[in-house]
Amino acid sequence: MKNIVFVLLVLVLVATGIAAYLYVRPSAQAGSTPVAPPNLPQSVPPEKTLTGHAGLIYSVDFSFDSRMLASSGDDRTVRLWDVQTGAQKQSTLLATDVVSAVAFSPDAKSIAVGTYSKDSATTIYVDAIEEGKIGATSMTLRDPFNLVSTVAFTQNGQRLVAAVGSTVNIWDLTNGEQKAKLEAGPNASGAVSPDGKTILTGSTNENEVRSWWGETGVLNRSWVGHEAGPIAIRFSPDGKLAASGGYDTKIMIWDAANGIEFRSLVVPDHDLVTALRFSADGTHLAAALPHAVRVWKISEGTVAQTIRFEGPRCIAFSADGKWLAVGGEEGSLSLIALAAR
Repeated sequence: MKNIVFVLLVLVLVATGIAAYLYVRPSAQAGSTPVAPPNLPQSVPPEKTLTGHAGLIYSVDFSFDSRMLASSGDDRTVRLWDVQTGAQKQSTLLATDVVSAVAFSPDAKSIAVGTYSKDSATTIYVDAIEEGKIGATSMTLRDPFNLVSTVAFTQNGQRLVAAVGSTVNIWDLTNGEQKAKLEAGPNASGAVSPDGKTILTGSTNENEVRSWWGETGVLNRSWVGHEAGPIAIRFSPDGKLAASGGYDTKIMIWDAANGIEFRSLVVPDHDLVTALRFSADGTHLAAALPHAVRVWKISEGTVAQTIRFEGPRCIAFSADGKWLAVGGEEGSLSLIALAAR
């Protein structure tokens, strides 16, 4: 009798298990909620590929309203793009060997274009933007036989800073007068604070970032922390932070008021940093590395996004925070949709 009861009990348990399986399994197949993956850095493919350039793209910049993108390269052209559609609005061929730098004025009514020619003086054009296209040249600034690596307007649009060869030059755009010529060292890079009061310079031959008074061109102090030349330098949009990177294995983020290190970011695989950009809200920093663009969350020093891109040379955030423009070798130019941050 006890054996019969035991067998019946086992059969009841088995039947119950089968019923539970049949009840749960169809529900899971019909649409069970998957477990969310961990919040890892994301690799996002290009959303828009902008086709037109040939050769290396040196520089990109968004207009303040994020509607236009400007790009320039060694195909001797500067091009304007419609960000919403990805369509090319204009291509201007210049009588030079390379169009090496481009920047919109803060109101997007002007654009500065830096060039290089081995047979004539370097020229920086300041052109009007008329109905979304490059119009007449309002000013021509010249410097002897050197590559323009950086052009940048002050926030009020009245001054232009350009890294040219071994110097960083400051021009007054109200009269075209050169206000200062800073001796920065070979392959100079430069950045200007939004209020124009501070100029930062770097060089392949110096392991420091130099801070200069914007009004007088007098050296203020040197910021020490790099072990090799910083060739990429940027201010945050509010001017409170600055970032520098280059040939060593780190990116330095500085308190711009005093040159004290705020944070140091480790660059993977000892990679060269060719370009740096802060996001418009100042919370993130992007760096162009040999095989990718990496975006860090500054407050935490953590990687927020990794974008695989071969040979990026220049980068820019749109002001609305939606896009990152990346330009590189062989005419590659993309608008990357940024991950939610």
